[in-house]
Amino acid sequence: MLTMTSPFGGGPTESGVLVSVALLDVDGALVFGQAEHQVHYAASVMKIAVLVAVHRCMDAGILSSRAVVDVTAPVLSPVTGDPVLVEADANDPTLLAMGCASVATLIDRMITISSNEATNHLINLVGAPACDQVWRDIGATGCEVGRLLYDGGAREAGATNTITALGAAKLMHAIYTHQVAHRSSCRAMRATLQAQRHRDLIPPLCPPGSVIGNKEGASTGVRHDVAYVRPPEGSPFTLAVSASGTATLTEMDTLLANEITAALAVRP
Repeated sequence: MLTMTSPFGGGPTESGVLVSVALLDVDGALVFGQAEHQVHYAASVMKIAVLVAVHRCMDAGILSSRAVVDVTAPVLSPVTGDPVLVEADANDPTLLAMGCASVATLIDRMITISSNEATNHLINLVGAPACDQVWRDIGATGCEVGRLLYDGGAREAGATNTITALGAAKLMHAIYTHQVAHRSSCRAMRATLQAQRHRDLIPPLCPPGSVIGNKEGASTGVRHDVAYVRPPEGSPFTLAVSASGTATLTEMDTLLANEITAALAVRP
């Protein structure tokens, strides 16, 4: 199928923001792209790779969804050995107040409310290499899980978490088409993604009545969303958008809304 160029053009916008878009059809083929191979800091979109890695460990019988984790115990940096502390404005006080939480609870909070502590506890259970392998297995060049969230020591040592719009879209498509784990696990991941509470970018612009599983991400200078959409009419599709630059979050959301609208206009 023909790959189309964004009507808004490629490269940085006048505001200095680099915008990436990848739209995949029901078969996972790219039908609309703009800077889709550009590497961006992943922010919370990396949590989708963690989600898959945890489900793979449960598929293999080496982890149980009922296993209980002491969420008050610090997660230690593999690089420095120091406790990794999530900043106060990005932590999950409700999870910390639980004292202990099941793996199932950690999975839910990692995705539906984007809990950073839940994410770090799950990475601590399965290991960053297992999460990174998820990207390798789908051929997502430029995507990486290299460290815990808020692990300053690892960041200073050069470890990072990155995505591309194409890689993020490919992973979401692979989950929905049962390619990355057992079918039952993929169905469970779909249910978790469809329970997402952060639905500010792609979902509001999709056809009313669409069934949508998505994961947003935001950090200083970056904004993302990736979604698998099953509209009431027409074929399912996967859409990922990313922005990196010096604009405000509101400005990035406006730029990405324009790109989402353009992509939806040519969806299969």
